[in-house]
Amino acid sequence: MSEEFKAQLAKATGKSQESETGTAKFRVKAKEKKKDVSSTVKDNPFYQIAMSTQDPQAQKEAMRELMVYVDAETTAKNSKYLEEYSAFMQAERQRLATELIEMTDTKTFSNMQKVLKDINDGVLDFEEQIKPFMEIINAVREIQAEDATTDILAEMREDSKNKQAMEDAIRKLDEEAQRCVEAIKSKLIEIEKKKEDRHLLGLGSIKQSAKDAIAELQVGIEGLKEQQREASAKKETVRSEYKTVASKFDHLKKSKDIMANMLNLSEAEHESRHQQLVNTAANFVTTTQERVTETLERSEQMSTQIKNLSDLAFTMRGRYSVLSEAAKDAEKINSSMHEELKASLETIDDPLEKMNKEGISRDMSKHITMLNDATNETTEVISDLTVSSQRIETMEAANKAQISKTKQIQTTGIAGVADNLSSVLTAINQAAIGQASTAAAQSLRRMNETTIGLTKEQMLNMAKSKNDDNTALVKMLEQLSGFGEVIELANQSTRESLNENRNLVDTLHRTADEVQRSAQDTLEITSDQITSEIKEDE
Repeated sequence: MSEEFKAQLAKATGKSQESETGTAKFRVKAKEKKKDVSSTVKDNPFYQIAMSTQDPQAQKEAMRELMVYVDAETTAKNSKYLEEYSAFMQAERQRLATELIEMTDTKTFSNMQKVLKDINDGVLDFEEQIKPFMEIINAVREIQAEDATTDILAEMREDSKNKQAMEDAIRKLDEEAQRCVEAIKSKLIEIEKKKEDRHLLGLGSIKQSAKDAIAELQVGIEGLKEQQREASAKKETVRSEYKTVASKFDHLKKSKDIMANMLNLSEAEHESRHQQLVNTAANFVTTTQERVTETLERSEQMSTQIKNLSDLAFTMRGRYSVLSEAAKDAEKINSSMHEELKASLETIDDPLEKMNKEGISRDMSKHITMLNDATNETTEVISDLTVSSQRIETMEAANKAQISKTKQIQTTGIAGVADNLSSVLTAINQAAIGQASTAAAQSLRRMNETTIGLTKEQMLNMAKSKNDDNTALVKMLEQLSGFGEVIELANQSTRESLNENRNLVDTLHRTADEVQRSAQDTLEITSDQITSEIKEDE
């Protein structure tokens, strides 16, 4: 305690420095005063005691000295100090509480909104996107369980052909109807042009030839409209006649429809859907990590706020407790002094002295009453602060539990979800590969059965062909055996004919030679005649 403060305390208590020094049992430490404290409070001895030492016992003893009755003037001054200090304590309590209120995190509900929206949206998105994959796997598995994959695909192919044929027919009818529309439009334009073909340089009536042409065009329009109506009627007929193939697997219709939708998607579309599912799973883990981290940060900030509240309540309760205990001790001392004073009044005979003593007794009574009121008020504040401290401690324990829970979610919880998501996606892929392998095996078995059947049929056909060949050979033998006799007769006839032919040829040669000689003789007759005539002339 500084010498200056000792002097101020001695003056306030009405005691000398020596007396105060001899009775005081505390040592104070120098401490910086708060900059925001008013000048009045800075000079308040109660405030100075509270700021000079952290020892509650020393604070109590020093404050008790200020509450002990000295004289009317000094006691009134100290009472004023006490009132001023109490008001400061209440104001300080309110100020610190207000500062803590202003420090309250305003983003807690926005964080809760993010958690509720983002994380749950991620869950719903994943459930929505994984559903078609599970439906496909289950549908394929159900169809494969009855070994109906190829048969159902055949039905689907036939349905597709029928549907395509229907659509082609409808498209042709639509094209025909459109051609009728265009033709009608063309004829209407031509009619308008014919209406301009008039007598008297276009000012008179429409020419008869134009009227005839218009009438012919209108007839053509009616014919085209009739074609339109017929095309529309045919379209309805085509639609009504379209029917799906009668299926042997009506109980698998739902699975069949799911498979059809799957097959209608392109390879790129399948990859895109699968990639979207993977991205959703990854984003869920990332988003959950972010939101849980934000929640943890909010909880840790709240922990700091709760600690500040707890420290404030503890500090204020300590100050009020010191003040209360000091007031109680001072009340005992003052009561004892008052009892001694009242006892001494019985022995005083001097009226003036007695009056003076009675005045002091009256002041002491007021002072004791004031201290009692202050003690009661302080007790109420301490009770309030005790309840508040208990409430804050409960909040602090709950917040610590929340932080621990959130940290657990941030570590094992999210990691577990990530592992499960990875397992699910892997399982889906494995299931898809398994169903693909099963489908391939069933298709190969079906193809093997088909080829074996075809081979058997071919072998039977080959055997039948051999039988057919043998039958043909038999028939040929039969035919050849009949032909043998004919051929022998023909050969005999040929031989006879050839013999006769040779005789005829020889005869023909001889005859030809004779004719040749006769012809030669004929030629020489003329020559000989001429030669003879020449010789005769000579």
